[in-house]
Amino acid sequence: MPVKDINRIPQLMKAIPEIINKAAQQSGRFMEARIVEKIDRGDPNWPKLSEFTIAQKKSTKAWVDIGELGSLITYKVMAEGQIYHVQVGIFEDKHAMIASVLEFGATIMVTPKMRAYLHYLGLHLKTDTAAIHIPARPLFRTTFDEQVDNLEHVIEKLIMEEISKVLR
Repeated sequence: MPVKDINRIPQLMKAIPEIINKAAQQSGRFMEARIVEKIDRGDPNWPKLSEFTIAQKKSTKAWVDIGELGSLITYKVMAEGQIYHVQVGIFEDKHAMIASVLEFGATIMVTPKMRAYLHYLGLHLKTDTAAIHIPARPLFRTTFDEQVDNLEHVIEKLIMEEISKVLR
């Protein structure tokens, strides 16, 4: 029986952009799910919430209010030519600022109006308190660091499966 010469390279080259797009989409879904899982289980390295914050939220868990933040986490895939970027986070929402403060922490200067409002809520600041420090409780960065090897495996597996389909 003669050897059959089958060249599937043109089909593979044509399929590569779609394979990369699928890998980018899968990466976003994977990281979105891992981040939401981390919100649910918390992180022992995060600083504990203040008693005032716990009383206001009625929860001891960081990143949890009424479940809004977890439900707002999503991903975006952006393509610039053949380069794909995947972003996972909270986008275009008033809660994006809250997420940023939780992720990186913040120092907020106390104004007379803020002092009066916090007093009304039951938080009585000392007269010499000039700023409130909210410690960082990194979610996105630590989840990526924890999951980078798993993410690489997911991407590699998907790409190999998709290439195999084309080359069959």
